[in-house]
Amino acid sequence: MRITAVTPDSLAEYLRLPDGSYSAAELEGIMSAALAYIEGYTGIPRYPAGTQKGLDDYEDITLAYLILCQDLYDNRTATQETAAVNNTLDAILGMHRRNLVCE
Repeated sequence: MRITAVTPDSLAEYLRLPDGSYSAAELEGIMSAALAYIEGYTGIPRYPAGTQKGLDDYEDITLAYLILCQDLYDNRTATQETAAVNNTLDAILGMHRRNLVCE
């Protein structure tokens, strides 16, 4: 599955949200924030230019995207008890990190 194939409805299914307990606008905001985070973290663009690969070219990043969306949904408060990063998310995004590599 590619990131662009994830819809608010498919995200709600992944999050196991009952119908009527969420708004599409809320999930779209979370999805947008997660995409921006992944793009900034990895340095891989959403919309590649020329022969450059984009986020949709890495199917494993979709799992990290869903995990991050779940974390953003679950932690919607301004305060947090722990600042621990999900190990799966960190491992997947770390494999694709480009923005700290010197060329």
